[in-house]
Amino acid sequence: MAADDCEARHPDTQRSLLVDHMRMLRSHPRMRNARLVVIPESNLAFEAVHLDSELRRNFDDDEYVCLREDRFQSGVRMNNLLKRGMAESLNRELRLGALHFWSDFMSAEAQRETRDNFRNLHAESMRDDVMMELRDFMRIVRPAKDPTRDPVVQYSGKLYGGSDDKVMALLLANTGMKIFYNSETYDRYRS
Repeated sequence: MAADDCEARHPDTQRSLLVDHMRMLRSHPRMRNARLVVIPESNLAFEAVHLDSELRRNFDDDEYVCLREDRFQSGVRMNNLLKRGMAESLNRELRLGALHFWSDFMSAEAQRETRDNFRNLHAESMRDDVMMELRDFMRIVRPAKDPTRDPVVQYSGKLYGGSDDKVMALLLANTGMKIFYNSETYDRYRS
């Protein structure tokens, strides 16, 4: 639907970009009344909790929902087993042609520059970046340190110094939407 790249290391800047990104999405005529589903990765201390708090300050409950791994912790904690399942699921979806770029794919960063143009060069560049990261994302099998154990299997796009942030976002979105639409936890948000 939409993507932005944030090179900022400071969490406040990242949260600010997400708020801008969500506002940009809601400004689109087809998204004005949509409930946005936010699926943060929660591997960094309480960053997903802080992100959810920032969103609560900026949006009403009917405008977004933050997926939670449990009742207390916002976001999804990533591990190799989860990445494997997510990667296999995304691979199936892509091979079946079930996922497509939205014709109005957009970027808040470009919106800051153009303000009213929903199709722009930054969004097309972002689309190219996503495709490049997908091509570089791979299953890596390494021998275990202990020869009596199974090899270690990892999923990453960082093997040759690249980035896999956009692929991780795509993995989270694909899996998160299935959770959102199939879990009783989110019944009240789907009406």
